[in-house]
Amino acid sequence: MYKLNRNVGFMTNKVSNKLKRYVGVELEEYGITAEQWVITYTLYQNKQFNQKQLAEELDKDPVTVARIIDILVRKDFVEKEISKDDRRAYIVTLTESGKKLVDDLKCKLTQGLYRRAIEGISKETYEAYLEALNIMDKNLTELSARSNKQ
Repeated sequence: MYKLNRNVGFMTNKVSNKLKRYVGVELEEYGITAEQWVITYTLYQNKQFNQKQLAEELDKDPVTVARIIDILVRKDFVEKEISKDDRRAYIVTLTESGKKLVDDLKCKLTQGLYRRAIEGISKETYEAYLEALNIMDKNLTELSARSNKQ
């Protein structure tokens, strides 16, 4: 008998939805959404991106990323300026408030929710899981690129 809990796609989606839900609860008190958090955290790690690079890095629609960035600008978590290399592009960076937000939240999320989510999983199993997800991501990216060429 086929069991959904043995299906990688189903279980990945199920766990992802739970993480988003719990992260959303944690983020509510800071007035941001999970999508906004991903962008601020990515900028925190990488210092700056243009909007197109950020959309590619996050595998999100550029229009969606631009909309989220505009919201984060209004909240004073990020700033954008016209690129010196390409006047059509904006460079996006975190403001001091954005850096403080990430500093506050990353500790809360990694020490709380994420630690709880991986409790009972050995380091080796965790690393193997991440490696498998990265391979699946690469395979699906290649599949998508091939189907776009046809």
